[in-house]
Amino acid sequence: MVSATRRRPPIAWARGHARVGDTFSMVELPTYATRLDPSGRAARPRKLVSRARVLWRSPLQRRVAVAFLAALGSALVFARITEDYLTNDPLARWDVSLAGWLVEHRSAVGIDVFRVVTNLGSPIISLVIATIVCVVLFRRRQIADAALLPLVLGGGELLNLVLKLSFHRPRPELGVVQLDTYSYPSGHAMIATATYGAFAYLLWGRSRSGRRRILISAGMATIVLLICFSRVYLGVHYLSDVLGAVAAGATWLAFSIALQVAYGERFVARFAGSRVDRFARRLTRANSRPALRRAPSRRPGTTTVGVERRSAAAHTGRWLRRAGTAPRD
Repeated sequence: MVSATRRRPPIAWARGHARVGDTFSMVELPTYATRLDPSGRAARPRKLVSRARVLWRSPLQRRVAVAFLAALGSALVFARITEDYLTNDPLARWDVSLAGWLVEHRSAVGIDVFRVVTNLGSPIISLVIATIVCVVLFRRRQIADAALLPLVLGGGELLNLVLKLSFHRPRPELGVVQLDTYSYPSGHAMIATATYGAFAYLLWGRSRSGRRRILISAGMATIVLLICFSRVYLGVHYLSDVLGAVAAGATWLAFSIALQVAYGERFVARFAGSRVDRFARRLTRANSRPALRRAPSRRPGTTTVGVERRSAAAHTGRWLRRAGTAPRD
């Protein structure tokens, strides 16, 4: 008999082998057995891609995903600005040079103008405007949109307070007004970014025209930029303060929008009819019925002759009954 065991060099792992002394016992594996992946690593990327495609097809899931991506991108920008500030990178040196240049070129008229502009981003003015918009939305029974504004404003204030206490950055010494609070990040710029960004988001969803959406975005962005520049011009913040505040405000705004889109319907279902809802309706004199939506447009080519005839006949019958000349069955 010829022995099946032969002396051979080591072979690839695709063929099973068991070493006994200096010999290898050769066992040929089937083709399908060599292609198996017991860990399933090759199938995981395909599953993730297929799930991402399914989620992207849903408008609700797509909006949530876009909002989370925007929040992640803004958070990375905030982290980058914070790193430059803490490590005295060129951005920190630009803070000092820009502050000194603005001190030399300030004017009395510019100070008066930007004092008015900076008040648009103050927490009190933002709270007043957000309250008015929230009441209007609540009276129209658009509860999910109305709940977005307290979330954005309240969460933005709390986040700004935590960040200020975390970094302890002193304010510039050459400011028009000397404040005792910390400088990084700017509260006015952060609250303005979150609040006016929420206004832009709500108006964007109610506008069908591309021009209106562009005007809304440009208008809100201009207001935020003016508020940010006013803080630097008045010498109460550095440039990195307002840049970091814009990034932090955009992060919280995007995160709030994601929460509102994902859990807005659940919140409305639990809130409607509750004690808080009844008290708020009495306080704002709001209607308990939801806002009416426009009826869908008719298909082209359909006629309304039958509907018009029936309505005319019903109107004529009511008029004859009032006159007492129509028979009553």
